[in-house]
Amino acid sequence: MYKNPSYALIEVDEETMLPLNYQMWALDIQKANAAENTTTSDKWELVLDYVKDYKLDGYVTPNEMHKLAVKVGESRSMASLFRWQMARNVGVPTDITIKETKQMSCMLQTSEVHEQDNCNGVPHGGNFG
Repeated sequence: MYKNPSYALIEVDEETMLPLNYQMWALDIQKANAAENTTTSDKWELVLDYVKDYKLDGYVTPNEMHKLAVKVGESRSMASLFRWQMARNVGVPTDITIKETKQMSCMLQTSEVHEQDNCNGVPHGGNFG
């Protein structure tokens, strides 16, 4: 499966520098190639708004992201939707395995590789264990 090109906008509180929202905008390559007499800038679409799409309570806080990670980990359909949205809504959401659901949840919980490994139950060497 290919992914449409995209860019993300992160709204940040100026005072605290904490993220308020995360949005992803994408260009549907197939639709753009089929359209005539329009500029590329006319074709970028909002494909993901964390606060609205994931029903976060106000902002993209660590607590709300943890709640989202738990939801994704407990629901294969939610994990499937999350994966589809990360692929910029190409095609349709497809079924996802329990293992992939766990991986999605762990990915949302931390960006640190060793913490993701621990979450997924993957053994690793070194002094990070």
